[in-house]
Amino acid sequence: MRASKLIHELKGLPYRQHLEGLNLPTLKYHRVRGDMIEIYKMLTGKYDRDSCIEFKFVTYPGTHTHGSKLKLYQDHVHYNLRKYFFTNRVICTWNSLPNSGIEANSVNSFKNRIDKYWNNFEFKYNWKADPTGPEAVVKFFS
Repeated sequence: MRASKLIHELKGLPYRQHLEGLNLPTLKYHRVRGDMIEIYKMLTGKYDRDSCIEFKFVTYPGTHTHGSKLKLYQDHVHYNLRKYFFTNRVICTWNSLPNSGIEANSVNSFKNRIDKYWNNFEFKYNWKADPTGPEAVVKFFS
């Protein structure tokens, strides 16, 4: 934030416009993107299966689920401590990704596809926005 204020053309603008002007996503965007890349690696066998976290998949025979084919099941948690674990934190965002991103053949292809999908989402430059919020649903169905 401090460094972006040093750029003369951006003085007096809100921080969000600083980030947009410099094309710098927020730290939240980087964290969520990194989490999605790690899940992709786990689910596609890029890591050793014995050393990975196991996820449960949602399976409803004969029905179509919106989002990805690899839709993950989220357990109900009773305590806030468990709610912020990696396995619970990432499931909603992962389930909101489209099939086109999930069906990538390589990690770099996956990265490019989610970057393209999230390019105009508000949470790229606004750390308060939700990556699975209403704009994600509108963007997915349009």
